[in-house]
Amino acid sequence: MAERGSQETRQRRSARVAHLARRELAAWLTLIAIIAVAFAVTAFFVGRYRSKRAALAREWYARGLAALQSGRAPAAEAAFRNALAYQPGSFDATFALAQSLAAEHRLAEAQSYFLALWQEAPQSGPVNINLARLAASQNRTQDVIRYYHNAIFGLWSAQGAEQSLRARHELISYLLDHGQENQADSELLAEIQSLPPTAAAHLEAGRQFLAAGDPTHALAQFREVLRRDPDNGGALAGAGEAAYQQGSYGLAHRYLARAAVRLPGDPAVAQRLATVAAVLDADPLAYHLSRAERRSRIRRDLATAQARLAACAARLQSTNSQPSPLAPLLARSQALTGAGLRRLWRDPNAIPNVLSFVFAVEEQTARSCGPPTGDDLALLLLAHARELTSP
Repeated sequence: MAERGSQETRQRRSARVAHLARRELAAWLTLIAIIAVAFAVTAFFVGRYRSKRAALAREWYARGLAALQSGRAPAAEAAFRNALAYQPGSFDATFALAQSLAAEHRLAEAQSYFLALWQEAPQSGPVNINLARLAASQNRTQDVIRYYHNAIFGLWSAQGAEQSLRARHELISYLLDHGQENQADSELLAEIQSLPPTAAAHLEAGRQFLAAGDPTHALAQFREVLRRDPDNGGALAGAGEAAYQQGSYGLAHRYLARAAVRLPGDPAVAQRLATVAAVLDADPLAYHLSRAERRSRIRRDLATAQARLAACAARLQSTNSQPSPLAPLLARSQALTGAGLRRLWRDPNAIPNVLSFVFAVEEQTARSCGPPTGDDLALLLLAHARELTSP
């Protein structure tokens, strides 16, 4: 009997424990459900909050871009700051803010933002080209070159090849504007490897090669233009100028004569053509001349040089320049008059000897009295051309 009661007691206890366990499990499940619902509700509202902030950030960013594109930099700055308030650390908004500050000429602030972005993305083409432009505005040449090179070889989101070419073109323009022709020439030699196959691109490269003092590569670029467009006036004028700078006056005349037809109102072409024509007309050693024509030219050249010599000597005498560097030439000029000149014509080397004197006069008077003009300039250019071609 006692044994049966004990068994019933144990059963009641077991039932009670099971009941309590079920209640506790139900409580836990209810709590978990409540927590899950709470998390879901919280996540929903947090998501909506974040979505709303992101939407506001995009809205302010779009407003800023519109303001910046329309030239309203202060309004753009305010809009981008609002965008960053809703989306802190946004790369695009920070970049645009730096651009708006640069547009407001607040260069130090703009640079600080761009440098922060550079720390985050040192290979970014857009960041580096903006840092290069800021450095250029402050004439920090080494930084200009460094950042432009980073931009040239950097990463671009779209049109990378075009953007890299644009960066190098800007660097070349900067170097030319600051008298660094050798460095600009090196950049140009690298640039032409990736030039687009258009006449405009090669024409611009030719002009930049001329500005860099490299007429050989300039002529090659102008010829590339003329291969595509044989009547391109700019390329003809450029080719003529390049040949002129090389001392190839016959070639220069051919290009410039064609350029004068295509650009009849261009005074630079007309003036350069006249100079080249005068050089060719002054040369008594041109292969196609008769003996009489050679003598006629050398007589004219001698008269031009003697007149230049006399004028320069009088100018130096008026300034009491002693001793005169022209004294030996004046003595020799005196010997080349009257009977002395008639005796000289009997010498088979008369023309080269007189031409040597003419060249010496033009070179010395250029040093003593400044650059010549007109026929004297033609003779000086002819002297330099003969020096280049002499053995």
